[in-house]
Amino acid sequence: MSFFYRLRSRPFFQLPSRHFLSGLVETAAALAIALPLLGLLGGIWWGFDLLAHFRVQYIVGLIAAGAYFLIVRRPRRGFLYFGIAAGLSLPLAPYFLPQKLANPKDPALKVISYNVNTANPHHTLVRDWLVAQNADVIFLMEVNEDWLADLHLSTTHPHAIESPREDNFGVAVYSKMPFVTQEVLYLTPSEIPCVEFSLLFRDTVLKFLGIHPLPPIGPANSLDRNTQLDAVARRVAEQPTALQVTMGDFNLTPYSRIFPRFLQRSGLSDSAHGFGLPFTWMTANPLIAIPIDHVLISPGLKVRKRSLGPRLGSDHCPVIVELTRN
Repeated sequence: MSFFYRLRSRPFFQLPSRHFLSGLVETAAALAIALPLLGLLGGIWWGFDLLAHFRVQYIVGLIAAGAYFLIVRRPRRGFLYFGIAAGLSLPLAPYFLPQKLANPKDPALKVISYNVNTANPHHTLVRDWLVAQNADVIFLMEVNEDWLADLHLSTTHPHAIESPREDNFGVAVYSKMPFVTQEVLYLTPSEIPCVEFSLLFRDTVLKFLGIHPLPPIGPANSLDRNTQLDAVARRVAEQPTALQVTMGDFNLTPYSRIFPRFLQRSGLSDSAHGFGLPFTWMTANPLIAIPIDHVLISPGLKVRKRSLGPRLGSDHCPVIVELTRN
């Protein structure tokens, strides 16, 4: 009888002990420390590079762990995790520190870079939004023949470069101004296209490269992405005094070792500096959302305004940047 009495008197649901919770938090914090460190070895193995892309999630996890240990009165452990989170945050400082912005009265060129997602059925919604934005240049990725048939941007943007594909790597450019030069490039054996074109902006030629390399899933795709990025960096670096913009879905975050290497080799800077680091892909799920869509600029250009647009049925947000000359 005593056995049944003890069983009946036991609570139906019992919260885990503090010791058990602390163990779980310490395990999660250890992962949040180890995974970004492994991400630094991305040059050795493509899988390590994938781990680098979730740095913000690691930082948030470490801050949460630090707060937990302060609550349970283990301040040394709590401040340790706060310190590590601060260390992981340091490379992101340029995105949050104030930058000298362009004069709002200077003439600006408005640029949109948007991966529309081939499978996205909301063609009319995307078209109406693009027309309402009144951008000077629009670079679209993942366009196929159906997308081109439904966009009807020729009335507002009469100058176009279109290279549709059914495999999520079609690209298109629409401009209000005539192109000085234009070319579809294939820089890797996979023959994934990128678009190179130039426009006359304030009596100066402004060169553009629109890219969408392969996602780095597997060694072959990862190598192809890196090869395309290296080729693009070389093309940009060949004209260091030109005004240049490279934009698109890079399938790469600023946390990867590949990104700062690309900036160093190309001489470009991230237009997001001073505007924060908002997620551009999978924004509906903060656990896996990351910033992989970028607009990079040469030193002769300044950013007047930068923002993200709505997804409009895509898994990406459009990047909207207003550029002026220094």
